[in-house]
Amino acid sequence: MTATDQENARPRMQAWRTAGPLLEQVRAEEIRATDTVKAMEMLDELFTHAALSQPVRESSGLIEQQAIFSRARRRIHCSELATAAENQRSSEYRARPVCAGNSRTP
Repeated sequence: MTATDQENARPRMQAWRTAGPLLEQVRAEEIRATDTVKAMEMLDELFTHAALSQPVRESSGLIEQQAIFSRARRRIHCSELATAAENQRSSEYRARPVCAGNSRTP
């Protein structure tokens, strides 16, 4: 962050320092004033509607999510290996070519 950016950010930071406690007071008051029973009844109606109007899923999506995470880990690992190889100064470290066609990472 440059000095100009810091100077431009100061008024915003001061505004949040002032507004933060006031917003917290408003939030606390709204929580105190909430009719919990009425809110639960409204949410129950929404959940019931959603459960009855949506088809049953074959999968939760967890397997697909884990596949996405696995691909992201491999990309990050390959990027780290490339950076390490570029920064290598000694012959002691040799990056294994896990990203050049191999589907498994160590």
